[in-house]
Amino acid sequence: MQRIPLLYLRAFASTPPARAAIARIVNGIRNLPWSVLPPTEERHSEAATERARQIEAALKRPNVGLEGSDTYSLFLSALISDLLIQNVAAVERQPGLGWGQPFWLWPVDPDRIRLNLEWTPQLQGIVPRYYDTGYGCSSESWQPLMDEDLFLLRFYASSHSINVPGPLEVAFKLIASWLGLMDFQQQTTSKATQEYMLDIGPAGQEELKAFREYFRASVLEEGQTPIIGTKDGGQGARVLKLGASTDDGLYLKYFEWLLRLIALSFSLMPRDMNITEHDNRATGEIAADTTFQFAVLPMGLTIFEGLNLGAVDFYSPGYVLQLSDTQPRDQLKEAQTSETLFESGIITQNEARLDVGKTSLGPQGDVFADGRRLGEEKGDEGG
Repeated sequence: MQRIPLLYLRAFASTPPARAAIARIVNGIRNLPWSVLPPTEERHSEAATERARQIEAALKRPNVGLEGSDTYSLFLSALISDLLIQNVAAVERQPGLGWGQPFWLWPVDPDRIRLNLEWTPQLQGIVPRYYDTGYGCSSESWQPLMDEDLFLLRFYASSHSINVPGPLEVAFKLIASWLGLMDFQQQTTSKATQEYMLDIGPAGQEELKAFREYFRASVLEEGQTPIIGTKDGGQGARVLKLGASTDDGLYLKYFEWLLRLIALSFSLMPRDMNITEHDNRATGEIAADTTFQFAVLPMGLTIFEGLNLGAVDFYSPGYVLQLSDTQPRDQLKEAQTSETLFESGIITQNEARLDVGKTSLGPQGDVFADGRRLGEEKGDEGG
């Protein structure tokens, strides 16, 4: 299959359906609660807890000096957009220089990056794994990047292709059809074209001018009932259709059908494209849950797994970046469930907080409702 040029994909990313789909997924992932946990054997260590807080802070402010990606939301948005548009995202990484910053992360345009096909794990640290091509520079000017300098994220993968089409490329022809239909609708409606034309039969210029003046002044302006007479056995005025006179003439059903398929390409629901016909509170909640499970969560797992392997565990082995919750639950029910589990002695205070999207309290929060600390059995004397 012939691939769509990246220039076209990026242009189509700004169209209303693509923008709505990308924004829906980006906003959903931004709201996912997450935390960084120390290695299991160091959960009671104040130093390990402090290190986890530093890693969280580094992810919330991943870089400096690159306008537009210096906060967690903007950095995340850049990665998700690249994954949805071209199925790959690139992140440059550097170790921190002290003062509590474990690492720095910058999003990189993946179109600039080329794989070194001669690289193998045995050559790590000896030959570059990637090259920064600098947008079409000659290969002699490519900048080598070692394995520790950059890592890639991919949304979909296959055994027969390095990079398979992403959601936007799958929806490309559908969006092109939607744009063509929208242009037709705009041309039909925005110019206020009359939907009909009157044929008054054989008439000279003077008669035609008189009829136009009569129709404009008496019918359109004064609202009089139009009455005309014919001559020479004529059959009277005829009405000729010029354009769309009803919604069917604007192909609104086809317009909606295209939006449904575009939503499907992004694993979204029609409701995410503002199609709410026959929708109610119950079906709305089901649609929101479906969008979360099939569009937001898979992309979120891709992002967080990539950041965990490429940054958190890479610079702080054993530390884990994990989502606090992967189920779309009602906030009140979620809080009630966590409260019940805590009061029953099943989970700790920290675990209850993480369940509702709150941050850990540190070692002092690793306690059960009866005062036991994490790792102690009932009946043990707490330290």
